[in-house]
Amino acid sequence: MNKFLIVVLSCYKNKDIWDKILNIIEDDIIIFCGNEEQEEDFILENKILSLKCRDTYECLPEKIICMLNSILNIDKFKDITHIIKIDDHDTMFDSSTIIKLNDIILNSKTPIDYAGQRFNNSFRASGKWHFNKCSKNSLWDKMEYIGPVVPRIDGGCGYVLSRKSMNIINEKYKQCDIDNIYKTHIYEDIMIALILRENNVLPIKILPIIIGDKSN
Repeated sequence: MNKFLIVVLSCYKNKDIWDKILNIIEDDIIIFCGNEEQEEDFILENKILSLKCRDTYECLPEKIICMLNSILNIDKFKDITHIIKIDDHDTMFDSSTIIKLNDIILNSKTPIDYAGQRFNNSFRASGKWHFNKCSKNSLWDKMEYIGPVVPRIDGGCGYVLSRKSMNIINEKYKQCDIDNIYKTHIYEDIMIALILRENNVLPIKILPIIIGDKSN
């Protein structure tokens, strides 16, 4: 039996919209954000998952890694088979989102380990997409991404990861200093695609389950 969790990427500066997001559905949802000052690796309280990492745009990849690690280690989520990662301000979902995803998985001829509705088949990417989004004077403020690029699911439109994929990603960075993630990756969706591709898990395009600023 599949059990889903919607994980909404946010930050403390967007705290004023959290209640509105959490009221969309009753259960099976959390909002995650970063707080590098806290002592614990993660704190889950009232559906808010606070992670021991930075909370800025350029630190998005490390926030994703910390989120996956926490989901895998929180007893409450031990039965979760898939997560649906969604952004807080530019993607929309409702009570039918999980129903739609469950139907897709049940009717799929292949396992749904890494999927989304906006599939990018290119081995190229704009290495400057993050310009004017990062913190001033941060490492990535004016540094172009020149690392490897593989076909991927667009992070801005949300993606689905199975527990198998979460474990693969978590294992990759289990013993890694979080600064290594920061120095290597600026695009979370490319990072995820690279790790999963190393383990023969490729992106699958699925029918729309959410509405986003780039989903059409």
